[in-house]
Amino acid sequence: VKGGAETTLDELGQIAGRIADLLKQIPGTIDVSTDYQLRPETIIEPKPQVATLFGITNEMIVRSTQFALNGVEVTEVDFGGQEDIDLRILNKRQDRNEVKDLKELPIRRPQGRHVTLDQVADVYQRMGPNQIRHRDQDRVLRVLADVDDNVALVDDVFAQLKQKLKEARAA
Repeated sequence: VKGGAETTLDELGQIAGRIADLLKQIPGTIDVSTDYQLRPETIIEPKPQVATLFGITNEMIVRSTQFALNGVEVTEVDFGGQEDIDLRILNKRQDRNEVKDLKELPIRRPQGRHVTLDQVADVYQRMGPNQIRHRDQDRVLRVLADVDDNVALVDDVFAQLKQKLKEARAA
């Protein structure tokens, strides 16, 4: 399913879902699915006016959250092998997975005192796409199905799907 710049990913997801529903009606199709999957994503939107009052820049917000989520490489260790091993300091896993913990992340002000992330940024979760594929700069979603060749031929399934799509457009 391919959509232009004016087509939202949600609209493409709905179209892909309708096509998958049509495919499921065709005898011989199995494991019908789309690759449109949503997952929670954490959004951090700096509050520029408030952050400036505390002497906090967007770069400081980004750096602090990256350190909290991805850790900080402190050194490389050579155990005598062919590769050096990076050593990182990380927050505890449970402190990296909760929005409330991220909101409480301390950010050091230039004067040495701290503010919490939620004082200088809005932090929330929303559902977002697992991945976004493109073809010729347009967003695309895949509708996937296997065909039981004891029941139907791929060409027959495709022909039936084309007919069902034609009927759906006419309705």
